[in-house]
Amino acid sequence: MTAGLDILGVGLDIPPATDTRALCRSAGADTREFRGWDNVCVAREDEHPSTMGAAALRAALDDAAISPTDLGIVVSAGMSRDYLPSWSLSTEIMKAAGTGPAALGIDLTLGCLGTLAALNVAHGWLTGGGYAGIVTAERWAYTVDRSVTTTMTLWAHSDGAGALVVGLGTGDPALGVYQGGANCCRNSDQQRVIPPHSDHGVRRCGGAGEELSVRAGGLALAAVECRTRAG
Repeated sequence: MTAGLDILGVGLDIPPATDTRALCRSAGADTREFRGWDNVCVAREDEHPSTMGAAALRAALDDAAISPTDLGIVVSAGMSRDYLPSWSLSTEIMKAAGTGPAALGIDLTLGCLGTLAALNVAHGWLTGGGYAGIVTAERWAYTVDRSVTTTMTLWAHSDGAGALVVGLGTGDPALGVYQGGANCCRNSDQQRVIPPHSDHGVRRCGGAGEELSVRAGGLALAAVECRTRAG
């Protein structure tokens, strides 16, 4: 079997949470029928996909104890950009995070399952070993009209960014291992295979108190082998 992609670090950059109902009421909406998320995170004026994405990537690098100059590729998998194409979000994030001049930036411009596609791209690119950064950054909450109930299903859709630092054949302690498109999730301590479907589309793997979850719309699109982080 092909070696899995080690998940070495995770980073987030999320704007402050605001009460969804209060925000929509202030815009003039009737929120009595709203049954969505209680809080929404709306980017501030100086928070953009590039700034939030770079902050998330820096946090993931710190979590993995990896230098930005070690990254061979950075893949951006979100839909939002600061500017229209062909402006590249990935290369702007690379510049802000301080990657090396030989690193490659790729913008996939995908939606909800973009991170899974980016993991596959990174896995294929790192066939000879090395490190990659994967970033999803979105800022589109400002486009939602919260004054009318016809957009109620979008009221709580938020802004923010998340990032992973992954490696192949590096020997670093990993949070988990991405195995690609297999339909299982194996606990390395218990050697237990979890069925590929669940009520909420979440794959959870225990292991000495640690969990790693993959959310994929009710489908097990990724196999994740969990193990404890050494050290």
